[in-house]
Amino acid sequence: MTSYMPRDAAEHHMIELLTRADWFFQRADRALVQVEAEMMESGDPTAWTEEQERKLLRIQRYHTARNNTFIKAKKAIEDYRKNRTNEIQKAEKHAIKKQQAKRKDAKDMTVEECILELEELGELRRRSG
Repeated sequence: MTSYMPRDAAEHHMIELLTRADWFFQRADRALVQVEAEMMESGDPTAWTEEQERKLLRIQRYHTARNNTFIKAKKAIEDYRKNRTNEIQKAEKHAIKKQQAKRKDAKDMTVEECILELEELGELRRRSG
């Protein structure tokens, strides 16, 4: 939570899912290491039984599935944040254009001047609210 610092309830939920996915992946990783170690102790890999090979394949599939779940959860957070950032940028551009249109001398108004004016308006609203 401290690394991602969720900004809203949706992000908080996605980060909880990521945390849970990470925990399951770490658990699967430990299990895979344990099974591999047990099998290596049993001797030559060519002498492994069919049951040992099935067990190894099953734990490898579990490990891969948990890794994929973690990757998907992380991508979901990144995509959500990217989309939110794009929405905010669009809203800011819209506000700038709207402010420029309000002014009679909009042709002479730079984007920087418009941003300063919007910030001043926001400050006035906060003080009066």
